[in-house]
Amino acid sequence: MPRLEHADLYARSSEKVILDQVRLIVEKEVAHSNIFDVVAESKIPEFDAKEISLGRVIGRGGFCAAREIHAVRLKTNDGEGSSSHSKSWGGRPLLRKGSSNLRPIEGESTREHLARRLWSKNGKYVIKEVEPDLFYSDRVTYLKGIIDLALETKYLASLSHAHILKLRGVCRNSPFEQLGYFVVLDQLQETLSKRLNSWMLRKRATRGITGALTGGSKNKSKLHTERLLVAYDIAEGVHYLHGRNIIYRDLVSTKYGMRD
Repeated sequence: MPRLEHADLYARSSEKVILDQVRLIVEKEVAHSNIFDVVAESKIPEFDAKEISLGRVIGRGGFCAAREIHAVRLKTNDGEGSSSHSKSWGGRPLLRKGSSNLRPIEGESTREHLARRLWSKNGKYVIKEVEPDLFYSDRVTYLKGIIDLALETKYLASLSHAHILKLRGVCRNSPFEQLGYFVVLDQLQETLSKRLNSWMLRKRATRGITGALTGGSKNKSKLHTERLLVAYDIAEGVHYLHGRNIIYRDLVSTKYGMRD
């Protein structure tokens, strides 16, 4: 995240001042980089907050929260071929729940296809947004969070790799216009930290009497292969980022490691 000079000056700033500062910082970062793809970003479908029905919070970070999307009800003409009347995927779907047929329908817009995917077994999405209460409780943190999310949007829109989370949609209003900006992302099935804990428990089960009774040696070999494949997938994603001159700073060592 870019350095924020004189952050304390924004502790009591108005919404307009905060968003103007976000614009200035993001524009400065974009101007100094050749990574961002403006054309790719312009093709990301836009959604209004009122079109999305949300479920539980499934994750929180330093600035943002991720919430499940239960349904998408398209209410406006998106200029991609959808009609102006309301279209709902959360009531009577065009695709039966659990189906794996995710091919776009002829004449279907990107927004409509994403909404219809919610009824498939693989169509799980979340919105990621800066915690709205932060604007009232800690405006400096809110400012940092919205800058971070605005830049993340531009990065993800410019990237395309099987092992990097895909940006599926953005808020119709830009992060420079009003509070409440969000992005739509694929929902992770499992975090790496949870997978590491799972591996630790499975490894313990391969030892002693339990391991002897349940095929510990075979299970240990299977676990070892699984961990190597995950490590390879991570390395592929990081290699792709490095090829684009991007450093992913959240990669840190862990006490669990990947060793036996």
